[in-house]
Amino acid sequence: MRWIALLLGMLSTIGLVAALPYLLDGSKTPAARWLLPVMQVQDTIAAETSGDENGRLIFVAGSSGLFGVDGETLSALTGREVINLSTHAGFSVDFHLDRAERIAKPGDLVVAAFELEAFYRISATTFEQEQALLWRTANYHSDPFDAFLLGWRTNTERLYFLTSERLTRGTREETFSSRQNVMSIWMSARDSMAPKPQEYYSFLHLDSSGSIYIPSAPEKQAASSRNDPRRRVTIRPHRLNEDYIDRVAKASARLKKRGITFVLIPPPLMQYAPGQFNDIKGSRAEVERLYSLLNSKDVSTPCSLDSALLAPERFLDTQYHLNAWGSTQRTIRIAECLQSEDSSITGPEDLNKTWLEVLQWKSRRSELSIWEDQLLDLLELASALEAYHHDHGEYPRSDGWDGQRTKWGTNTEDWVSGLAPDHIDALPESPGELSYLYRSDGEHYKLLYHTPGPGTLAIREIIPEFADPARGAMQVVSDPSATSW
Repeated sequence: MRWIALLLGMLSTIGLVAALPYLLDGSKTPAARWLLPVMQVQDTIAAETSGDENGRLIFVAGSSGLFGVDGETLSALTGREVINLSTHAGFSVDFHLDRAERIAKPGDLVVAAFELEAFYRISATTFEQEQALLWRTANYHSDPFDAFLLGWRTNTERLYFLTSERLTRGTREETFSSRQNVMSIWMSARDSMAPKPQEYYSFLHLDSSGSIYIPSAPEKQAASSRNDPRRRVTIRPHRLNEDYIDRVAKASARLKKRGITFVLIPPPLMQYAPGQFNDIKGSRAEVERLYSLLNSKDVSTPCSLDSALLAPERFLDTQYHLNAWGSTQRTIRIAECLQSEDSSITGPEDLNKTWLEVLQWKSRRSELSIWEDQLLDLLELASALEAYHHDHGEYPRSDGWDGQRTKWGTNTEDWVSGLAPDHIDALPESPGELSYLYRSDGEHYKLLYHTPGPGTLAIREIIPEFADPARGAMQVVSDPSATSW
């Protein structure tokens, strides 16, 4: 009898597992009910935002849009009221663009951020999140082991990791004692990753109550109508493949027929090293090929991939979520590239003034890094120079590259003649071996911080707008004509 009971139990278990997909068919889960209240609030805001003659800017994305766009700043820079329809999860392009199409009016601008996925997911903790945390370890003076463990989400994975450490006689001190070791681990893991051979989609519906509806097979999803109230969504990010491109192109065409501008931009991308992307995870050539396909179908992509690259310290918890500083930085760049797409957008009227306000805002809330301090010094000088120009009709003239300690001009404490104390309390002291340098012919000016070091490296990598192309140094100029000095 025991053997019969055991056999029946095994058969019942197998039958239950086999029937599970069919039992789930049409079932609902409360896991996504938090989406509905958020979307209802967004829809209410959209209905109450009428815009003006410039039209509205409607932003659609997953969580990268919630964390990565400062709507108030974007509105100020573009001259359009911003409606952010980003959701907490990256659903399919159909879901996001359907929402935008329902509220968009002639004259509006719809901006969508795509997300790509081309590599294996190796555990509950994704490979990329581990790398983000390794970068956090490499850039911050926190306990490396604790930072790394943040990436292991489940107790089982933590136990496995600790057990492996014991069996291999490794210790946390040996493995994570230095940034050199951490970077070696990251390089090894990155090089061992292989492209995913095919795509795997999660075919889910979101019904009107805000619950997820799970069909039993993708075939049912393929047969669903665009007007199905259970709109197609996919939880997992996917590659920007030809099917995706076709769906985006059709949505773009529908919007254009209604007098609505549509553009596609990259998501925020974590920069591990020059020329390497995080979220895109593929070669530059492959992504540029996909950009070309989009453009061939009349889909506008005004923002370059480089404009989306941000340093690791600009991210919050994953490679998709920016912190406040990163969000402001990305917002400014979005406004800059949208200017080329839409003539009604003026873009940042004064890049120096915009970044000055950003750094001053940040300095009131947290301590600035060394390079941020240096850039703030130069931008405050630039602001004072504009005030001087307003009063005198020209900028203070120089004998060359003047500074407190210079080899290429006049050495003097008053190295920007007549600027202090009327327009600035005092000229800043340079933290390097050489001073800040100033050159002007009265009509244009260029400020330079020429000392090599982390500050100039950070500028080239993080904010190339302030990188001197000739020297790789940090520069602030009155206008582009002075860049080549």
